[in-house]
Amino acid sequence: MSVINAKFEVLTFNNSQMAQYQNRVIENGRPIFHLENNTFYIGNGTNALKDLVAINAAAGDLAAHIADTSNPHEVTATQVGLGNVDNTSDLNKPISTATQTALDNKLDDTVTINGHLVSGSPSLTALDVGTVAAVSTDAVAGQALVFNGSTYINSSIPTSAGAGVSYFFTNTDSGVAGYEIISKTPDTVGEQTEAIVVTAGTSPIYLDHAYLTDTAIGVTTLDAGLWAFDMYAHCSATNGTNTLTIEAYKRTSGGTETLLFSASTSGSIVDNVTELYPIKTVQPAFSCNATDKLVFKIKVSTDRSSSTTISFIHSGTTHYSNIQTPLSIPHNNLLGTQGGDDGEKYHLNLAHYTIATQAATASLSGYLSSVKFAEFDAKQSAITNLAINKGGTNSTSYTAASGTQCGIIFYNSTSLTNDATLSDLSYDTATNAFYCNNAIMSSLTASTVVYADANKKIVSSSVTPTQLSYLDATSSIQTQLNGKQASGSYLTSSSPSITSPTIATSLTASYATASTIAGFDASKNLITLATATYPNLTELAYVKGVTSAIQTQLDSKQASGSYITASSTDTLTNKRITNRVLSEASNASVTVNSDSYDVYEAYAQTAAILFNNPTGTPTNQQILQLIIASSTTAARAITYGTAFVSSTITLPTTTAATTQPITITLQYHSNYAGGGKWVCKGVA
Repeated sequence: MSVINAKFEVLTFNNSQMAQYQNRVIENGRPIFHLENNTFYIGNGTNALKDLVAINAAAGDLAAHIADTSNPHEVTATQVGLGNVDNTSDLNKPISTATQTALDNKLDDTVTINGHLVSGSPSLTALDVGTVAAVSTDAVAGQALVFNGSTYINSSIPTSAGAGVSYFFTNTDSGVAGYEIISKTPDTVGEQTEAIVVTAGTSPIYLDHAYLTDTAIGVTTLDAGLWAFDMYAHCSATNGTNTLTIEAYKRTSGGTETLLFSASTSGSIVDNVTELYPIKTVQPAFSCNATDKLVFKIKVSTDRSSSTTISFIHSGTTHYSNIQTPLSIPHNNLLGTQGGDDGEKYHLNLAHYTIATQAATASLSGYLSSVKFAEFDAKQSAITNLAINKGGTNSTSYTAASGTQCGIIFYNSTSLTNDATLSDLSYDTATNAFYCNNAIMSSLTASTVVYADANKKIVSSSVTPTQLSYLDATSSIQTQLNGKQASGSYLTSSSPSITSPTIATSLTASYATASTIAGFDASKNLITLATATYPNLTELAYVKGVTSAIQTQLDSKQASGSYITASSTDTLTNKRITNRVLSEASNASVTVNSDSYDVYEAYAQTAAILFNNPTGTPTNQQILQLIIASSTTAARAITYGTAFVSSTITLPTTTAATTQPITITLQYHSNYAGGGKWVCKGVA
C-alpha cells in the first residue's frame, strides 16, 4: 500500500509493516495512522510530517529485523519443543537400545553348520547334523527323545498305527446326567449352537453340560504332547475380552473326576460371525486307569459389564468343533489289520510265530509240509474198520495182558461223522472182553438205551434210561403177571353191583359239585344237594358246638320288639345312665374327645389350665361338663379354645380360691353362627 502526499516523498508499506504499525500509539496517545472504512489516515495537525518521518524510519528498522538470520531473539531448541533432538547427520545417527538388543539376538551370518553358511539357506542331511547328545546317561537302545510337556526325556517310542486320536463334539446324550458324548466319529446331525449369556460379574459360566468320551481310554498313561482344540464360536459383542476355556478331566468308572489341565482362546471373541478359534497346549504325560474316560468342560468369560452372548458351535459339516489329542492308537487295538476281518487282528505272539514258521518234528510243534500232510492223509484213509494201536502195531485183533491200557477207534464205513472214539480201554484175558470207562459215539441218540442190530452195530433204541428203570422187579415179571387177577373179575362201568365194599381212604364222584352236601334222591342215587334249597358247607358249620335243640333254645329267647336297639325309640323308666368320665389330678393342657367322654375332671389342679377344642364328632345338643378343683386355696386361671363360647352365662376364667371344685356345663350347638360351638349353660 502506498501513501502519497503532495508535499512529501512517496512512502511504501507492505502488508506486514501495515499490520505492525496499525493503531500503534505514540506521542501523548495520538495514533500515527489508522485504517477506517478501508481508508488510510496519517496523523493530524502540525505533527503530520513528523509522524510520517517516524513511520518511514520504523519501516526501515522492521525490514532490517526481518532480514536478520542470526537468531536476534536467541530462541533455544527447548523453547520450540526440540530439546531431545541432537544436531547429528543422518550418517552418524545411532540406533535405539531396543533395536540393538534385537540385533544382538540374531545369528551372525558367518555361522556355519558343517561348512554350510546359515545365511545361505543350506540343505542339511543327517550327516551334517551329526549325533545328538543324550539327555541323560540312562538312555537305552530303542529309546528316543520325547517331550513330556516341559523338557525332553529318554522314552520308548509308542507303537502306533496312526496319528493321535481325534474326538468330535456331538449332541448325543451319554446316559450320565449332564453329559453328552464326545466321539471318535463325527456327529451326523445338523450344526448345533450352544449359547451362554455372561457378564463380568458372572464370569466364568460353564456350558450346562459337559462332554464324555463314549469309550474308556484303554491305557494307563495318556501320552505327552500337543492337544489341539478347533473351537468354532461367535459373540454378540464387538469389543471387550471374551474368552472360551476348555478343561480336561479324567473320570473313573465310579464317577470321580480329576482335572488334568485347562486352556483358553488366545484372542478375544469379538465377532458375531462364526469363526475358528484354535486352542493349542502342550502337556506332560498323565497316569490313569484303563477303564477311565475323558471329560471336557467348556466355560466362557468376559470383562464387559453388560450381558454378552458367547456361542459355541459344533457338529454339521462346516463348523465341526473337534479335539486332536496326542493319544496314539495301540497296534493291538486295531481291528481287521493284516488281512483280518472285523473282530480279527492277526497279531502273533512269539509262541504263535514260532509254530507258524517252523516245521513240525517229533519234539517240536509246527506246520506240516505238503509231503508230510500227504503221508498223514494216506494213513487216515487206510483205516476202515477196527484198529487197535499199541507200540506202533496195527491189526484187527490184539491180545493184551489184563489191565493193559490201549486205544481203540470205531469207524463207520460211510462217514467219519458217525465214528466213535473210546478211551481208557482195557482188555481182560479172563473174560476175553474189552472194558471202557468213557465212550462217545456221535451216531447215537442222547439219553437212549443202545443195542446191537442185525449187522452187530451199536445203535439207539426208542427206550429211555428212565423207562428202563421201571423194570425194577425183584423176580420174573411174567411169573408175577401170571399171579394177578384175571380180566372180568373186577368192578367195571358195565358191572356196577358191589356187595359190602370197604373203601380204605376216600370215594371220588366226578359228577358232584364241590363244597356241597351230598344226599340220596328218590331212586337212591347219591347226588349233590343244591345250595339254593339246602345249606352249603359254611352254613352247615354254624350248628357246630350247639349242645341242644336249636328250636328249644330259640323259643326261650326274648320276643322281637321287647328290647332297646341302637335305632329304636324307647322310653326308659327308672333307669340310670352312667356318664363317661375322664379323671386326672392335674393337666396344664386338656383336649377332651367328645366321642369318648361326657365329663372331664381335674381334682387337684396345680397350675393354670387350657381347654383345647374338643375332638370327635359331637351331636347337636350333646352335653359336656368340665370340673376343676385347685390343689390349694390358690385360684387357677382357666382359658379356652375357640370352640368354647359364653351365653348369658359367662365362661369363668379362674377357679375359686378354695379347694372346692367348679363345674362348667356346656352344650354343643351344631348350627351356631360360624360353625359348631360348645356354649356355656351353667357354672356352679
